[in-house]
Amino acid sequence: MIRYLALDEADRMLDMGFEPQIRKIVEQIDMPPTGARQTMLLASDFLSNNIFLAVGRVGSSTDLIVQIVEYIQESTKRSHLMDLLHA
Repeated sequence: MIRYLALDEADRMLDMGFEPQIRKIVEQIDMPPTGARQTMLLASDFLSNNIFLAVGRVGSSTDLIVQIVEYIQESTKRSHLMDLLHA
């Protein structure tokens, strides 16, 4: 059972139109819904006792985190994700 789900930059993902994809992932987790403010609406639809954690200034980025974009064929996305999670 999944006890914690961290969605870093969830507000940006929602702004960029990724709500359907996020919902598809979160719907796989059996968690009851609650209510919250606008940027936490997605989390609130699925989580109880949710916590908003901000490190540093909200909306700012850091040079200490390396971000990588990988383009993966649809047919290999699941296996690639599993490889990353198990690494």
